Amino acid sequence: MDVAAIQEEGEAMNWLVFVFALECGLLPNTGFAMYQPDLSYVLDAVGFYTDLEASVESFGFYVGGGMRNYFWKDREGTSFWPYQMTFRFDAGWRNDFLDIGFRHYCMHPVVPFLELTGAPVCEWEGAYEELFIRVHGRLPLIKGKGR
Repeated sequence: MDVAAIQEEGEAMNWLVFVFALECGLLPNTGFAMYQPDLSYVLDAVGFYTDLEASVESFGFYVGGGMRNYFWKDREGTSFWPYQMTFRFDAGWRNDFLDIGFRHYCMHPVVPFLELTGAPVCEWEGAYEELFIRVHGRLPLIKGKGR
C-alpha cells in the first residue's frame, strides 16, 4: 500500500521510527597484508567510492554480493584513478527480526593504477569471512494520522 492510499484511508503513519540491530559473529578465516607506500605517491586529497550490489531471495533465503571501488581524482584533474577494490559475497536466511548468514570479503589493489603511476601496491590486500547472527527491528516512535 502506498503513502497516498494510507492517507486516504485515515490509517496511522509512522513519522519517526527507531531502527536497531545487534550482530554477533565469528571470523573463521582472515588474512591481511598492508604495503608501505612510497610517500611521493600518496595524495592528500578527497577520495571517492562507488558501490554496486545485487542479491536474490526466496522463502527467506538469500544470496548476493557486491563490490566497492575506491578512487582519487588525478593530479591534473582530468580523470579519476581507481586504486582499490573490495568484493563481498553473502548468503543466509532472514525474516522480520533475525538474519543468520555468511559473508566473505576480499580486498585487492587495482593493478592498472599501479602501472599508470608506477606506484607500489599501497592499500589493503587480503580477505576475511564472517559467520553471523543478527537481531534487528523497528520501533515506531511518532505516529500520525492520514488525512
